[in-house]
Amino acid sequence: MDVGSSLAQAVTSQRTLDEMDSARADIESRLLLYLSHFDGRRKEFAGSSLRTHFEDLFSDDMVHLHDGRPMDKDQFRRLIRRFAEAGVVATLEDIDFYGGDELEFTVHWATDDTSAVMHVSASVEDGRIVRVVPSQETRGAFAAFGYSGEELVGGREGGMLGSYRIKQLRELRDRWTRRRSKLA
Repeated sequence: MDVGSSLAQAVTSQRTLDEMDSARADIESRLLLYLSHFDGRRKEFAGSSLRTHFEDLFSDDMVHLHDGRPMDKDQFRRLIRRFAEAGVVATLEDIDFYGGDELEFTVHWATDDTSAVMHVSASVEDGRIVRVVPSQETRGAFAAFGYSGEELVGGREGGMLGSYRIKQLRELRDRWTRRRSKLA
């Protein structure tokens, strides 16, 4: 290989890495901007900057595997609208990128009396998130807030989950917490 083609390859590789870094920084900043709206104050979703950032971050074809069931963008939008109206706080705890279009991140969602951590892997296409898959351990995190995937289907706006289910989830969370402290 001659020096000229080797140099051209190095420049092309660096340009590709720079473009990937730029795309990653863009997704991360848009994710942070979106989550910054969840600051504990109740707010309207429709016509708000939160909705604008939601639409900008998530692809129209996105799928979120909520509690193991596929949720389309409309269903996910209804869930996020409820979080905004409830005054949920969201904190990005961790984010890692893999390859050019895969990432994992952890978000802590909380209200005054409920807290849940969700770790997800996501895929990005054309600069927008198209697939969100919660980890096995955090798959039911939104249920801690009383939301099931079934109530977000279509136009149905169901109510809270039964208190027995919430009690089960709290017991499971407590068990995980005890197990983690034993391992530490």
